[in-house]
Amino acid sequence: MDVDLHIGYVKTQTHALTPSPSPSATANPPATTRPPPLNLPTRPAEADTSPKAKFSHLFATGVAYLKFYKTGVKHIYTNTRLLYSSSSATKDPELAAARPAPGTRAHFLLRLRWRYDVRRLPLFAVILVVCGEFTPLVVLALPRAVPGPCRIPRQVEGLLRGVERGGGRLGRWRRRRLRRRLGGIKKGGGWERGRGGGGGERGARILGLSARAWTPGFLVRKRVAERLGYLREDDALLVEAGGAKGLVDEEVRLACADRGVDVLGREVEELRSVLGRWLRLTNARRLGEEGREKAVTRLLLAKDSEWEG
Repeated sequence: MDVDLHIGYVKTQTHALTPSPSPSATANPPATTRPPPLNLPTRPAEADTSPKAKFSHLFATGVAYLKFYKTGVKHIYTNTRLLYSSSSATKDPELAAARPAPGTRAHFLLRLRWRYDVRRLPLFAVILVVCGEFTPLVVLALPRAVPGPCRIPRQVEGLLRGVERGGGRLGRWRRRRLRRRLGGIKKGGGWERGRGGGGGERGARILGLSARAWTPGFLVRKRVAERLGYLREDDALLVEAGGAKGLVDEEVRLACADRGVDVLGREVEELRSVLGRWLRLTNARRLGEEGREKAVTRLLLAKDSEWEG
């Protein structure tokens, strides 16, 4: 499954006086599924513009990026151990404590993100070895080729910005038009099978999936169907784990981005409330599966400020 936006660092914006809810071990995947902090050196003072100062700053910046990437690769190795090393063979108490229980959202996302990362690790490792300190410049041109734990903040924010622009280009009237075309959803069908043939491409754009004009229609529909299936599973597991209140700030933003919600420039508590509304409005126990499909379609084709209920 192509879940590009689900993997990566999203800068949190919280008020210092606002306490975060207690995180849930069953709702949040291990922190190693997300990128480590990127600590860049401060720029030299304007008064000190000597070549030596500039070189020292550039060298320190390159070292910081290399440290970031190496830590990201270690995260992938740790996630491999979390998934495949037996509990009896694990002598590291921290690793044992971080291993999520099977059947939980934490375990579901750990496995999903690990699969995404290991497919991209070989190419990224070659880029890192060949380019060294210049890797950040190279990967900006190949954002989807980078494992999630190795994505720098600028890279992920660029992906999010592109998706939010893509969804916004539909415009309110085009969203309403598409909603009418997809109104007759039947059980077993869905958004990806919308009438008129245009639902797949627009659905992919809103969901942040990579699709170009030359991408075959069946492949676009397959990606949209996989993402909708992922959302169905993720919603159920998140509700079971206690809902949005149990997520750490980074996971709140990632979950909202998965659901086509614009996240850049918004406070995390606002997004937590939006995610809570999504879970309430798409509750399969209350609506049934067919009713949930219709609700998901309605929410995805509207801005969260337009959600009713």
